[in-house]
Amino acid sequence: MQIQRVKIQNFRCFQQPIEVHFTAGLNIIFGANETGKTTLVEAIKAAFLQRARVKKPLESFKSWQASDKTPIEIEVDFLYQQQQWRIYKRFFYQADCQLWVDGQHLQGDAAEDYLAHYLGYEYARQGVSKGEHQGLLGLLWLTQGQIPTLGMQGKVAQQGLHEALAEQVQYLECQQAHPLLAYLQAQLDALVTTSRQQPKGKYADSVQALTKAQTQYAHLQEKLQSYQQNMQRLADLKTQVQAYPNAQVRQMKAELHAARLQLAQAQTVQAQQEAKRAELQALQSQFQQVQAWLEEHAQDVQQQQQASTDASYWQQKSQDDQQEISRLEQALTQARVQARQYQQMRIASAWLENQAMLQQETQSLYQKQQAVQALLQQKQTLQAKMKPLLPLSAKCLQALQEKVTQYQQLCFKEEALSPRVIFQLSPDFAITCNQQACASQGEYAVTQDLVLDIEGVGWIRVQAQQQNLLQIQAEKKQIQHQVLAILQPYQRYLPQALAQMLATELPLTQVNTWLAQAQTYQKLQGELAAIEEAITYKAPQGLAALTDTLAQTQAKLAQVEENLQSLPATERKKAEQHQGVSVLEIPDTQEVARLEQAYQSLLSQGQTAAQEMHMAQRQQAYWTQKLQAPSYQKQLAQAQAQYAHLQQTLAIQQAAYQAQQEQRWQATYEQCQQDVQRLETSLQQQAHQHQQAHTEYLQLQAYLKALEADNLEEEIAQLSTEIHYYQQQTAAYAVQVEALNWLQKRIQAQQAASLQRLYQPLNQALHPYLRLWWPQAELVWNPEWQPQQIYRAEQAQPIPALSWGAREQLNVMVRFAYADVLRTVGKPSLLILDDALVHTDGERLQVMKRILYQGAQKHQVLMLSCHQSRWQDLGASTTIDLAAYIKA
Repeated sequence: MQIQRVKIQNFRCFQQPIEVHFTAGLNIIFGANETGKTTLVEAIKAAFLQRARVKKPLESFKSWQASDKTPIEIEVDFLYQQQQWRIYKRFFYQADCQLWVDGQHLQGDAAEDYLAHYLGYEYARQGVSKGEHQGLLGLLWLTQGQIPTLGMQGKVAQQGLHEALAEQVQYLECQQAHPLLAYLQAQLDALVTTSRQQPKGKYADSVQALTKAQTQYAHLQEKLQSYQQNMQRLADLKTQVQAYPNAQVRQMKAELHAARLQLAQAQTVQAQQEAKRAELQALQSQFQQVQAWLEEHAQDVQQQQQASTDASYWQQKSQDDQQEISRLEQALTQARVQARQYQQMRIASAWLENQAMLQQETQSLYQKQQAVQALLQQKQTLQAKMKPLLPLSAKCLQALQEKVTQYQQLCFKEEALSPRVIFQLSPDFAITCNQQACASQGEYAVTQDLVLDIEGVGWIRVQAQQQNLLQIQAEKKQIQHQVLAILQPYQRYLPQALAQMLATELPLTQVNTWLAQAQTYQKLQGELAAIEEAITYKAPQGLAALTDTLAQTQAKLAQVEENLQSLPATERKKAEQHQGVSVLEIPDTQEVARLEQAYQSLLSQGQTAAQEMHMAQRQQAYWTQKLQAPSYQKQLAQAQAQYAHLQQTLAIQQAAYQAQQEQRWQATYEQCQQDVQRLETSLQQQAHQHQQAHTEYLQLQAYLKALEADNLEEEIAQLSTEIHYYQQQTAAYAVQVEALNWLQKRIQAQQAASLQRLYQPLNQALHPYLRLWWPQAELVWNPEWQPQQIYRAEQAQPIPALSWGAREQLNVMVRFAYADVLRTVGKPSLLILDDALVHTDGERLQVMKRILYQGAQKHQVLMLSCHQSRWQDLGASTTIDLAAYIKA
């Protein structure tokens, strides 16, 4: 298939008719963005793939200037199967389709259906045709920015490609297998489910009947087995009932009588043991009380001894502290005498230091006073300079500058756009311009209506009502009002007729003067703020406060100098030698402070030792008085005698109780009581079991008498026959399903092997292109004829895992392979590539150029790109620049 000519009108950007001619081989269409490359492709697609009567979905095809009655017209001439074809379509207004094939003429739906049948595509039932309808044509047309798959082109493209491959390998045996596979599948569907191979239909009925019969058979077997077990149980119960009471029951009754006698004897022994244990516990309690009193006495003796030791220690400690206090008192008296000798020296030294500090402070205050007076003089000078100036704020100053600049720009623009009137008349005539006298020659820029009145001759009016000038004058008027609004708060600093000055024209000279004043004012205001800040720093309270502080400091200095003059010369000399030395740094002063601290600490320790001594003496007297009291001594003697007596008695009683425990009765009271309870319970259980067995015997005898065992055996024999029948039938169905599955798999395996032969023509067509792109690479196809994997360097990669650039390159090569296969069987093989290699790098681009050139030797290729420089060395048979068509 070879497109020769395309004519388009009113299609998107092609409002005017354009006609593009193509040749065989490679045709490259260049154009910048929005010049109509993709629009040209869409027009070709619309001519072939869209029905003419489709309206609303194709609204985007209309030119933006087209009316509702403006039709879209597309005409395509092409050569196919050695025949000359022409397709003409008109969309929207008076929609129509006409087809000419070597003189034969078709129109309307018949023309569209005829074209779709021969070129291998179909139309959508409603609306715009999509990718799944485009068939073999859409398979070879790659749109910008997409990497389509064969599945996107629908069943029509898959079927067409399948038929083309089948024609080349005589794919007949696989077609003959389809009816047989359908028959086998129908047979399987009648017997089992498709997904899980579960029985259904007659097979399921047979399985269900077999399961039901087997369930009934098992139930009857359980019923017969239960009958036989009940007969055996009846015989056992009869024997058990007749044997009661047996020898075991009689033996338990005799044991119960003996256990009751033994329990009575154990109760007597138990009472005697309880009385003896109570007596022993009373003795132990009395012994523990006496023992606790004696332990308390021992603790009191220890407390007395500890109090005596503490009293001796604190008495000695108090004596030692008194001796040390006497020694420190003597040393402290001597140190105080030495310290008084240095007292006058320290006072004089302090006066000298105070004199130096006050002299320095006086000098600093005097310098600050002089500096503040100079700054105040500068402040008065600046305030005098600022008084006649315009005090605009910084914000108003900036706004006024911007408006003046805008006004000047508008004046320049107005003068440039205004027409000019140049005249030269005789001086004998009086001339006025807008009622104002003027010279006999001159030149005026006409920014408003101008009237030249020539006395005795007449008048000439020049109108300046141009739209641009009117707009500029309006903007100038607006700026005048804005300037007036800015200057309004400062009316008292400006002329009284400010509004009249700004009503007609903005007095730029005056306004510039105001701007200069405002700028000077802003500068002086900054200097004034700096001076005020310096004054505040040097004299925060003001000049008067600074002067008062200076006077006070001078008075203090005079007083200190007077004190120094009253000192003797020797003391004054010592003070000057020790000037700057701290009081704590003088050795005598440090010694007095240390002795004072040690003396006070020792006094505190002496008081503490005396208090501790008196407390220990009181504790010693208390414990001595308590322990030596006659009543306490008598109580101690009684406790010691009672302790010895109780200790001896308790030993005798414990030995007697232990001997009685070792010779205790053969069976304890608890054991005898348990034996009686055990035997009584056992006899009651035996009687209860006999009663239950007798009741069960009577009930089971009546139940078995009513049950007929002969009928159960007959039913079991009948069900056994039915089970055998259904087992044979189910086995037959299972064998049938297994055979059908085996036959289906064998046929499918043969079909798959035959299907592999279909890939050979496609691989042969792809090989010349693939070896240029990646030598020794192999492509694996899926059953839908789409690339599934690629083997490179003995490694398999899924196609979606490749980079976008590699996928678009492989996509172009696969389309050339499709075209080779379709061309072999006479199918359309036109390729359209709309910016199909935009992601390809420079190295791969050279390889793809070889592939494009090689493919264009066998097929017509329409290649669209906005990068003309990339394809100049491709050797195209036709090169088309769309920009030339749009300009034309």
